[in-house]
Amino acid sequence: MRPTARILSLVGLLSLTTVAVSQGARATSPGDPPEVIALRFTGRYATQTVDPSRDFWTGNVVSLTTGEVAGTLRHEITCHDRTSFPCLVFQATDTFTLPGGTIVSRGTESVAPYAAKEPGFFHVGIQPEGDSIISATGVFAGRTGRATLKAVHDGREYPAHVSFDDVWLIELHPQG
Repeated sequence: MRPTARILSLVGLLSLTTVAVSQGARATSPGDPPEVIALRFTGRYATQTVDPSRDFWTGNVVSLTTGEVAGTLRHEITCHDRTSFPCLVFQATDTFTLPGGTIVSRGTESVAPYAAKEPGFFHVGIQPEGDSIISATGVFAGRTGRATLKAVHDGREYPAHVSFDDVWLIELHPQG
């Protein structure tokens, strides 16, 4: 994707959301729209393996509202059909460690070859139909909602490394 098209796509994605500057600290009421935390996870990370069917990667996430490091993400995947890699459908457990607390989300991750690029690049997405947040602590305690992922991953160095270009939207329902 050309840089201009990528920027326009990202601007379009963000214009559809209400991006919160504070991360979980503001008061909400049941009639409020969801609070959205917009994050970017990019870079080349070493693959860490829990067992032959479960890998994870850990790195910094950057706030799309401030451009600054907002915390860390641990992205863990397990092949959905319980076979070994390669696999195109995964169960993903994502732990966002942010100022004031953590948010853990679990969802189905779909992976498809990126036909416009050389082999080894993939479109990756997590688009939960309902709530995917399974745990929240600190200022996020008691919050529910979902985490959505739109990404391109470069798997040409897998299993040693994977390069990520992810946009995460975490929608937190109002407390109440």
